Amino acid sequence: MRIALTNPWLTLALLFGLSFFFFAGLFAVAPQPSIEGISAMPWWAPLAGLTGAVVFASLAFIGSEPDQLMG
Repeated sequence: MRIALTNPWLTLALLFGLSFFFFAGLFAVAPQPSIEGISAMPWWAPLAGLTGAVVFASLAFIGSEPDQLMG
């Protein structure tokens, strides 16, 4: 997509917008958790998503040159 649009920032904005509307729609139709369900969750459960995001981001940039990150 970056090659077709030729501008990495335009590609980033387009992909961000598409992702935002996709997940907003998914959030709108998915059943929401109850307060009781959230209260019963272990304290460490929300850290799993954060840990996964950090691991994914670090693996995405391993071995890449600084000038290759955004263009």
